[in-house]
Amino acid sequence: MARFTTQPLKRSNSAGDELQQARQARHLTVKQAARRLNIPAIYIEALESGEWEALPQGDYGRYFLRQYAQFLELDAAVLVEQYPGPNLPQIIQPPKRAPINPTAAVHPLRRLLLVLIALAVVAYLAVAARAIFLPPQLEVVSPAADSTTSSPSVTVAGLTQPGTEVTVNNEAVEVMESGRFVVAISLRPGLNTLTVKARKSLSREVSVMRRVFYAPSSSTPSGQPELVP
Repeated sequence: MARFTTQPLKRSNSAGDELQQARQARHLTVKQAARRLNIPAIYIEALESGEWEALPQGDYGRYFLRQYAQFLELDAAVLVEQYPGPNLPQIIQPPKRAPINPTAAVHPLRRLLLVLIALAVVAYLAVAARAIFLPPQLEVVSPAADSTTSSPSVTVAGLTQPGTEVTVNNEAVEVMESGRFVVAISLRPGLNTLTVKARKSLSREVSVMRRVFYAPSSSTPSGQPELVP
């Protein structure tokens, strides 16, 4: 009886042959092509030998075939048609573009407007900080500097900014909403020094000093202040 032997069928591998020839024409090894495509070398070998079953299941094999064909500048659509299974829509990769500089994308006029707004904010903050930390305005209108009086008391009056703390010889003085303050200070015979101080919560302190010489006079009614420059 005649004995028959089975031999494997020779697989048609026109796609794999075309891939292999294109790679060799570029003097690339399988490892070099795999490294550039970031695809395992065993999959490159499977694509060139037509061993589709060695490729990952699903769409990965078809994707690797398309990537490899595009890398070798071959007609990817024609080669993908030879891949077993239904043809799927071609995966279109977006072209590589240089990163967009957000500053360059802004219109020049808009950029100028943003700069002006930033400068205005900085200027406003500088003025606000200056108003907070600078010493307050302080003006003493009475008594006059180096004055003489025969009255046992003198009226201290002046003007400052609203919300300012004012003291006369370390005694707190009430400040009106307009910033004015008035207080009567008793005098001792002889030279009296009156120190008026003003400060805000975070500001430096400012002070004004007045010297008043008290010379008692029996002819001056008690309690009536009299200033003689």
